[in-house]
Amino acid sequence: MGPFVDGWLLSLSLCLDLGIVNLAIVRAGITRGVVAAFMIGLGSCVGDIIWAALAGAGVAALLQFSAVRYALWLGGTLALTYLTIQMVRQAIRPTPVVADAVDPRAVGATRYRADLRDFVDGVLLALASPSAILWFAAVGGSLIAASITDADPGAVAMFYGGFFLQGLTWSLGVAMIAAFTGRALGPQLVRAAAIASGALFAWFAVRVFMSGLTLLD
Repeated sequence: MGPFVDGWLLSLSLCLDLGIVNLAIVRAGITRGVVAAFMIGLGSCVGDIIWAALAGAGVAALLQFSAVRYALWLGGTLALTYLTIQMVRQAIRPTPVVADAVDPRAVGATRYRADLRDFVDGVLLALASPSAILWFAAVGGSLIAASITDADPGAVAMFYGGFFLQGLTWSLGVAMIAAFTGRALGPQLVRAAAIASGALFAWFAVRVFMSGLTLLD
């Protein structure tokens, strides 16, 4: 269960960042319901797993160079510390969640086409999200590579399975909360996510730093 739990926790630390994907899910849930919000979340899970696979493969191939290992160690620690500070700021002053008007493309369109467009939007948002790019480039790559190094194919599959399923669970949960609680819990939801995200980022920052001290000694 180790690789599965590692993948789950890494995905959770990414999901807890209040980026453009989470805001899109919340807005869709408030304005168009659970299904629309979940389809965006499902698409974002596909985008995240693409980034995860690329990050793991790319970093794993470069870990033979000591300069790369030091750069990932220091860069990952600094990036996690920066993200922790950002989450503390969001917890103190939450980003407002404003509901958009009902998406006109869903009016008069078939349910299938609307869901497909929401799914594609989710994929594109995840691939283009600045916070996701920063996370995978400076943080996720090193953590993913460390988690799957010398692992058998089954363990690697468990890791990515945990990564994907956590994103799926998160998307469904946020979609349901947004749809059923509406705007009333918007600021509170933002603050809670920021606090939890800050705690996870801080924990991973300490983990990466201490791991680097041990492995690069």
